Amino acid sequence: MLLLTANKLSYHLPGRTLLEDASLSLDKGDKVGLIGRNGSGKSTLLRLLTGDLKPDNGEVTLRGQTTVRILDQLPTLEGEDGQPLREVVGRGCGELFRLRQQYDETCQALETPSDDEAEQTAIENRLNRLTDQLTLHDAWDLETRADQLLTTLGFPDPNRLLVNMSGGELKRVAMARTLLVPPDILLLDEPTNHLDIVTISWLEKFLMNAPFTVLMVTHDRFFLERVCSRIVEIANSTTQEFAGNYSAYLEQRAEREAQAARQQERFDNILRQEQAWMRQGAKARSTKQKARLQRVQAMIDGGSGVAAAAGATEDAAWDLGTHRLGKKVIEIQGVGCRVLKPLDFRLEPGERVGLVGANGSGKTTFLDLLAQKLTPETGTLEIGDTVHTGYFDQHTNRLKHLPGNTRVLDAVKDVAFTLPLSNGKEVSAARLCEMFLFTGPSQATLLEKLSGGEKKRLELLRLLMERPNLFLLDEPTNDLDIETLQRLEYFLDGFPGCVCIASHDRFLLQRLCDRILIFRDGQIEDALPEVLDVVGSDFFELSSVPPERTLNSAPTPSPSKTKKRKLTYKEESELKTLEAEVPRLESRLEELEKEMAEKATNYKAVKELFTEKEATAKQLERTVERWAELEDLKEALTGD
Repeated sequence: MLLLTANKLSYHLPGRTLLEDASLSLDKGDKVGLIGRNGSGKSTLLRLLTGDLKPDNGEVTLRGQTTVRILDQLPTLEGEDGQPLREVVGRGCGELFRLRQQYDETCQALETPSDDEAEQTAIENRLNRLTDQLTLHDAWDLETRADQLLTTLGFPDPNRLLVNMSGGELKRVAMARTLLVPPDILLLDEPTNHLDIVTISWLEKFLMNAPFTVLMVTHDRFFLERVCSRIVEIANSTTQEFAGNYSAYLEQRAEREAQAARQQERFDNILRQEQAWMRQGAKARSTKQKARLQRVQAMIDGGSGVAAAAGATEDAAWDLGTHRLGKKVIEIQGVGCRVLKPLDFRLEPGERVGLVGANGSGKTTFLDLLAQKLTPETGTLEIGDTVHTGYFDQHTNRLKHLPGNTRVLDAVKDVAFTLPLSNGKEVSAARLCEMFLFTGPSQATLLEKLSGGEKKRLELLRLLMERPNLFLLDEPTNDLDIETLQRLEYFLDGFPGCVCIASHDRFLLQRLCDRILIFRDGQIEDALPEVLDVVGSDFFELSSVPPERTLNSAPTPSPSKTKKRKLTYKEESELKTLEAEVPRLESRLEELEKEMAEKATNYKAVKELFTEKEATAKQLERTVERWAELEDLKEALTGD
């Protein structure tokens, strides 16, 4: 059932086109991810869908009484500082909350006997009407549901007042308020920002099973992978749709880019032929010849833009080099500080460490210690003499010393006009800007005109230009778009120094880190990156056991307790069937991927293929698990 249609929306800012002919449709139950560079218009599109902004052209159409609600990136709960959380969350229901309050007040009035029979009858009638309305909207347990949501999101006391809360806590309260009575269409603007990994995992599960429609702006690639069935990308001021989750989006986008490259190659061949004709000195007198000259000029004008865009996305050699790093990096013995209990830690040259844990568990304190912004309260912390630290933290504004009318390119030149590469060559400030997605005219953008994410991107580039050999990052994914994260990952792939990252972005941590430090109850525990595959609150239940147990579902049974026997005839037959089934399913997955690439432009066909691909992948997973069980059993019995 089609709930919302946005048709050819345009929205302009002074001197800039933000959206042009952007279209989008939402069906009942859709889970759609909205992605794009910072400043591309994602949040603006959400505001156009809610009606908070009016498009310059185009229209948004809602079906019947469809309700739409948005959870902002930075929610505000103004005027409610002194209110209990239960009431703050309850007010998100609007009219239902007021009906519930009126019902309670009417019940109290009814308990007070009145000699006025007409007044008593009026109270009873009002109570009956309120009862019918609350029953109609299933709103009797609003307070219970509010309490459950608050507990789930880390607020066990529903009477706690909304005062002195961190950004992450306010985000969770606003989330509970939004989800108490979900609308038909829920719009989420960066829902995972400022949330810890447990809350993100809970939200992921909740949205996967939610019956309502969700359109979310997020850079969390695990989130996009697990929740979304469609991706909408904003690029060049308009929208492009991709069927499937994040993996399917990457496959389809790669195919489209490959197709564009083939078209560009054909275009270049035609252009060379036309330019050769022009150089031969054609007599441009006839209408036909004039038209041909105009066509050639149009090709040159249009082709230059295509070529520039293609060049801007080329992967450059990002070997910026670093200061030499000696054998000793960081050694910590018995260090305690704030929430952290005395701990030992050693960072080896070239190590990449991820830090995970609930908000307030000590990750930022740990990074502040490594950056020597904090002094240990107990123990010793030694930093190697050759260590040059670059700290990308959440709160420092590295651009504040620059005037607002400074251009992006000048802000980069403020660090260096050129930067030496490890191969002896140099890279210019302009090229560095391009490498971090400030291409062409955007290099002349004033700092005061940049979005929050664009400023963070520029700050990150300036920090990398200082060529640290110890790179500390505290929640770097907040406010950064996916393309910027990919650039950061690409840079760190070849980074020879040490990296410590505190992040809730499981994709980033698994891609880059060699080990994971789990922060829990003031202590840290080592684990492998695979621990991040554990979803939800189980993550911290498992994190309390030794690493070798963390990554295994159960201990291996003792051989002495295994009853001696052989595989039954039925088990032997099943094993043979499974051995043949695994390669068949793997082959079918490959075929489906090829078919999706071939039919990338046919949304309906790709959607059907993707559904089959998901089902086949799950079947393959179950088949492999059962095959492994039988093989392990057979091996154990043979060993006996």
